[in-house]
Amino acid sequence: MHEYKYYIKKITKNGDDAVILELGDIRGIPVFDFEPGQYVMIYYKDKKGDLTQKHTFSIASSPTENGSVRLGIRVLGSFTSGILQLEMGDEIFVSEPYGNFTFKKEKHFDLVLIAGGVGITPFMSALRYATLQHLPNKLTLLYSNRTRRSALFLDEIYELTKKNENIRALFSITEERLSQNVKGMLNQKIDSGVMKNFIGHTYGKTFFICGPPSFMTAMIENLKSIGVDDSQIETEAFSMMPDSGWWLKIRNTVYALGFAGIVFLLPFYFIQRAGKSATVANSNAPAVDLNSATATPSGVSPVTVSAPSTVSAPIGVPLPARRTRTS
Repeated sequence: MHEYKYYIKKITKNGDDAVILELGDIRGIPVFDFEPGQYVMIYYKDKKGDLTQKHTFSIASSPTENGSVRLGIRVLGSFTSGILQLEMGDEIFVSEPYGNFTFKKEKHFDLVLIAGGVGITPFMSALRYATLQHLPNKLTLLYSNRTRRSALFLDEIYELTKKNENIRALFSITEERLSQNVKGMLNQKIDSGVMKNFIGHTYGKTFFICGPPSFMTAMIENLKSIGVDDSQIETEAFSMMPDSGWWLKIRNTVYALGFAGIVFLLPFYFIQRAGKSATVANSNAPAVDLNSATATPSGVSPVTVSAPSTVSAPIGVPLPARRTRTS
C-alpha cells in the first residue's frame, strides 16, 4: 500500500459536527490520481507525537482539482476530535485511493444520488467533477439530514446547482421544523412518493445510495416500490460508530490482509468443500455440517454490488457486500 505525506492546507468546520480537511504536497506537486467516489486511509501524529490508528474517509474533491485533496469528516470519537486540534501545516499520512463506488462519465449518463448524512461525501466528488468538466451527464441528488446545520456541503451544493443545469438537488430535513418554505427543501423523510415526484421515470437511470445501513435499507425498499430493478442500484455503507475502541485494531488487521487474506483463506474453503463431498459420498458415515463450525471471514476487499442486504459493522471494516468507513 503506497502512502503519501501531505500537509494541511485548510481545515474548516462544517455544520454542527463535521470538518473539511484540504490536504496537499508541501512541494506543490499534484496529488495522486483518483476517481470520483473513492476513499483513502489517513493517520497523523497526535499532540504527544504518537501515530494514531488509520481511518478511512471519502474524497470530496474533483480529480481535476489535483493541487489538493478534500475529505469530509464527521466528528464522532477520539480520532476525529483529534483532527480538530490540528493546524494548517501539520502532516497527515494518506494512503493511495481505493474503491469501486465511482462515477463514470462514460456509463452514468443519468445518475440518481441518494445520501444520508455523511454519505454525501463521495457524491461531492462526482458533483464537482461533472461541473468542472462541463459534462452533459444528469445528476439528481436526494440528501437527507436531521437538521440543516448537520448537512455537510449544503451551501456548496446550492452553488453547484446554479452553475450546472444538469444537477438537481432535493434536501430532506427530518428532525428540525422549518420556519418557512425553502426552495428544494422538504420537512419530511424521503419516501417512495418523494422519490417518484422528484426523480420521475426510472428507466435507464442508475441509483447510488450511501449512508447508514438502516437508511440504505429504507431507500432500497422505496426504490423497489416505484419499479427500480436491483441491477440499477449500487450502494456503499457508512458506520456511525465512534472512531475508537478495541475493534479498531481488528479492522486495520482485516484491511491490511485485503486480497492476500482472500487468497490465504481459499485453500481452507476448498478443503471444507472436499470434506463435505466425501461425507455425502460415504453413506455409512453420519452427515456432518461443516458450516456450523466454520466462520466466514468478513475481511475482503471492498466491492460494489447491486442492492445487497444490509450489514452493520465498525467504521472502515471492508465487508463482502458493503464498504464501511467513517465518511
